[in-house]
Amino acid sequence: MGTGRPCLVIGEGDPFMREALRVALGMEYDLEFFADGAVLLERVRCRPPDLVILEVLLPGLDGFGVCRQIKIDPTSRHVPVLIFTWLLAQERAAQAGADAFLLKPLRREELFETIHRLLAGKPAGGGEKTNGTPSYVCAPPG
Repeated sequence: MGTGRPCLVIGEGDPFMREALRVALGMEYDLEFFADGAVLLERVRCRPPDLVILEVLLPGLDGFGVCRQIKIDPTSRHVPVLIFTWLLAQERAAQAGADAFLLKPLRREELFETIHRLLAGKPAGGGEKTNGTPSYVCAPPG
């Protein structure tokens, strides 16, 4: 996109969560959203972004499959991958090669901290490969 800001490619099928992420991250990062895992993977292979954020529940090729494919491809294996989902799937995320894991709903501060660490090439979650702490991107309803 040419702005000099880091590019985040985000696989998310839920329109509400896409909008929440756009509001939370759009001022600091260039964002590209994909609702289909295979299309997202093709984008990453053509032009590796600075970071990929994946929901597990994507149609076709799910987030675990996308992550595995990113991490075995020599052109994209260096790209950090954050898996975030409603599913308690921290171990499966680690097995797929994810660099970090967060449970939805996400707390904005934790999301920013995790993204900053991954972009800096540091492990997320205080040195652990994954972090399963529930959190919020935006305030919970009510």
